Amino acid sequence: MNNYSGFSKDLSSRFGKLVFTILAFIAALWAAQQYKPNDGNSPPDSTTHSPPPAAENPPPASDLNQKLLNNPLIFTKHALCRMECRQITEHDVRKILSLGLLNNRKSDPDEQPCPKFALEGETGKYQKVLVVFAYCSDVTKVITAYPVGVQDPATCAICK
Repeated sequence: MNNYSGFSKDLSSRFGKLVFTILAFIAALWAAQQYKPNDGNSPPDSTTHSPPPAAENPPPASDLNQKLLNNPLIFTKHALCRMECRQITEHDVRKILSLGLLNNRKSDPDEQPCPKFALEGETGKYQKVLVVFAYCSDVTKVITAYPVGVQDPATCAICK
């Protein structure tokens, strides 16, 4: 049996409705702030983030990016072949070099004579790409480049 009087039931019912209404209002406000309509220029997948508009200044390069950028950039034959079959441009690679984030698992900073650093980032095609660079004393070499999570086309078998 319930020992609440009619007044207590009425008060708890009103209080519960008030709390529920406030929570629903907060949830609606939060959802409205999270919603960003698709303007047709970005892919429909809401998990993909588009690059900042060209009018904005890009974030400053990290110390590692700057270190790699200070040397002349050369592309190995292997990298050029892989880039061609994977449709990754030199512009894409330079963008990753400037703005990419270090992937520690794919990097080998202790490799001699040229430590290897794998940088990941998005290209203009909304494609996540990983590029492996070798930092040598006088040059930065592009070793390879590939889209993350995408299987190679059959044409990539010719690259050795």
